[in-house]
Amino acid sequence: MLLGVGGAIFSSLDWALADARNSLDPAAAQALNVLSNDLFWPFQAGLAVFSIGIGLAIVSILVFLRSASPLDRPAGESASLSGQEA
Repeated sequence: MLLGVGGAIFSSLDWALADARNSLDPAAAQALNVLSNDLFWPFQAGLAVFSIGIGLAIVSILVFLRSASPLDRPAGESASLSGQEA
């Protein structure tokens, strides 16, 4: 959610700055630029939360696959998870 909101704010401010480049006075352009620079943190925070979540999901899947009995695994995964050749 934070990634989407941060990305929407960041891209809409950049689009507004690029779209009205000929009709903005310098003070308004500077204000949009400052807002764009200051409101980049929601996008970064959302990206960090998303990355940590994906990493935890990968680790939890690996832990589950290593702890499952060999009968619960698909045929080719028993050898590959134990480090042996098939």
